[in-house]
Amino acid sequence: MQAISRQAQLRLIGEGYGLLVAAVVGALYQRHVDKVRDPFGLAVSNTYADAAAWVTIFLCLMFLVPTYFLLRTMAQSDAFFAVYSRILLALSVTAPVCFAMSLHTDSLTLGDLCVERLDFSPFVLVLLAMSRVMGRHRRGKRLITWAFAIELLTLVPFVATHVLWSR
Repeated sequence: MQAISRQAQLRLIGEGYGLLVAAVVGALYQRHVDKVRDPFGLAVSNTYADAAAWVTIFLCLMFLVPTYFLLRTMAQSDAFFAVYSRILLALSVTAPVCFAMSLHTDSLTLGDLCVERLDFSPFVLVLLAMSRVMGRHRRGKRLITWAFAIELLTLVPFVATHVLWSR
């Protein structure tokens, strides 16, 4: 069996991301249309909101599939993986910043945006774990380990505050 070239691999990965982005745009558009039809949510039941949350979780999990193949391709290049690990570290540093801002902001939109970022922390942790396992270079793995620690140590107090405030 003949191996697929790197260019063909990247093209297939890009097409996978494109299909998922199209699905997300369609779901967001449908949500927007529903919001325009019923702006106060009188006809929307809790089941619809629960279904929308499950669709969001499903789409996030589906984004991990092409990301897995992208990581397999990226992990072979030392320079590319070093840049990628720095980007992941920068992404994980936004978690404590968002946690602090969600506690101390008066702006609803900024606070909601920060809470949304923290709601996606479990998916970021899965991405970091996949990156750590697939990484071949010591420095990149070390940066990803730090990113994983930052993300996890922010997620624990975020969940704790949600549990305490919901009572």
